Amino acid sequence: MDKMTDKGELISIIVPVYNVKSYLTRCFETITLQSYQNLEIILVDDGSKDGSGDLCDFLSKSDERCTVIHQPNQGLWAARNSGQKVASGNYIMFVDSDDYLHVDAVKLLYEALVNHPECGLSMCRYKRTTSLDEDISLGVERPEQVISVEQLLNLSDNVLPDIVWNKLYRHSLIDGIWAREYRIAQDVDFNFRVYMHLEYAVLIDSELYFWMQRSSSAMHQSNYRPSYLKIVTGICHRNYLECPNDLISLKAYFLQRLYPRLLLLRLYAWDTEERNSAISHCDTCMRDTWRSYLLCKRISLLERVSCMILLKCPPSLTGVLMSIRRMLI
Repeated sequence: MDKMTDKGELISIIVPVYNVKSYLTRCFETITLQSYQNLEIILVDDGSKDGSGDLCDFLSKSDERCTVIHQPNQGLWAARNSGQKVASGNYIMFVDSDDYLHVDAVKLLYEALVNHPECGLSMCRYKRTTSLDEDISLGVERPEQVISVEQLLNLSDNVLPDIVWNKLYRHSLIDGIWAREYRIAQDVDFNFRVYMHLEYAVLIDSELYFWMQRSSSAMHQSNYRPSYLKIVTGICHRNYLECPNDLISLKAYFLQRLYPRLLLLRLYAWDTEERNSAISHCDTCMRDTWRSYLLCKRISLLERVSCMILLKCPPSLTGVLMSIRRMLI
């Protein structure tokens, strides 16, 4: 796997593609224009129906570094896995096909890992946009900060520890870690398992990734919130159970993510046909974790007690009590 040339080490960029014909060309262009050029570009067409698959083939002819994989539609998780299976670079980056990169994104992420060999991944900030015309060559500062996994998990704003596409991973770190079959929130589950093997990361405090906001994306669908909550609480529960007991801060993080979202799921699903399923799901998650949650001193006592009380309250009171809880915590 050691692909080293006078141009630097080989970096694999995996781009899952599904019905994004209007966005794919811009995404591809910003990858090919990267100031770091020793790239392997892998476009994975996941059974697109809008001509995106043909566009992948057309674009690949313009750059010999590009490989195209066509497969029946299975979902984002499967497309990422297909790309990862054939990736031969020392480093791997995932880019969503409707997003795009600053011209120095790969270079700065790569140099950060070269400068800090103790770090398993580098990450950058991102910018939300509704335009395909952001200036990708705008000069940026490159302050680097080495952070522990615990610090990484507490990042917020425009960093997000959950997402995969603002990160450059050492191939050796994620070797054998595959996206699992979740319809949404695949990033959350993937990174949770990566963090079980990570000690340090390096953060570049610059916006190097442009996250396209479009109304047709999965997260803007009407049923996204309850669906997401059910899936992500299941992911927190599953990874809590799978996490080694000596990773105390990570197990606490899973619990801290789990319980407030169980509250929201219970609240949003109460007056829907998903009510019984949601209650059963919450009960399953709590059965395995409630004792550990109540005893977890890394989470404030007020937060622990209030969550447990609210999970037993009638839904008519939950919204009001949650508002009070937010003021107190």
